[in-house]
Amino acid sequence: MYCRFLKRTSSGLSNALKRAPRSQPRRLLVVDFNALHNGVVLATVEEGRVLRKGVLRPDVDKIRHLQRQIARLDSLCAERGDL
Repeated sequence: MYCRFLKRTSSGLSNALKRAPRSQPRRLLVVDFNALHNGVVLATVEEGRVLRKGVLRPDVDKIRHLQRQIARLDSLCAERGDL
């Protein structure tokens, strides 16, 4: 019963998608994820023009500090047998 429902639902969905009109986006958000220390590059592009761009850089020192804290707490829990 459940398998038949999935077949009907998925075939109905695929038919609807085939009949749906295609649209072209006016504006795109382009994202480049690179190594953590390089950050994330973002750009908003509309009709071939870059409207806004920027780089988001994480606080790598804070991430390292949190990783050390997690490792310390993890080892304390392992010593006590709390895992």
